[in-house]
Amino acid sequence: MLTFSTRIHILFSTREGKALKKNINLKEHVMRTYETARRVMTTAHDIRRAAAEKFNCRISEIHWGECLRMAWTTVKEEGNTVNTIDIIRTFTRSWTKPGTTEERLYLDEDKTAKFIGLNVIRYKSGSIKHATLNGEEISNNKADKIFFSMGRAYYDVVSETWHHPFGNRAVEMIIAKLEA
Repeated sequence: MLTFSTRIHILFSTREGKALKKNINLKEHVMRTYETARRVMTTAHDIRRAAAEKFNCRISEIHWGECLRMAWTTVKEEGNTVNTIDIIRTFTRSWTKPGTTEERLYLDEDKTAKFIGLNVIRYKSGSIKHATLNGEEISNNKADKIFFSMGRAYYDVVSETWHHPFGNRAVEMIIAKLEA
């Protein structure tokens, strides 16, 4: 019995499947483009109405092109704002206390290491063979200490604070990367 992911892989590896995949991506792109255009037009109309009200004139007297330019910059700025919690969720595992709204995001060692630029090659035993941080070689001991500090570190979503019982090296690197 083939798993669902295997069937999808086989489907997309055929010529018809590649065309289907391309078509699916095209539909997603068209929908995103449509949504963006709709937001721009709605924002431009709002800007035009507000300007007409402010200057006590008819809407048709307000230059439409200038309203569109302002709307595009507004929508682009909205799209470029990045929520820090969404970035943190990309390299953590979520845990919610049953019966409450308390949520913690525990660091996933592999994803966090990739996020902060830590590359490690290990022996079969699990010991570190070679380590680099942002392309520069570091000692195996230093890499091991960074991994150790990730051990039980988590981000508390409710209080918006980091908790790191075994040291804060990894957390400091994450915060520096988020602020950059």
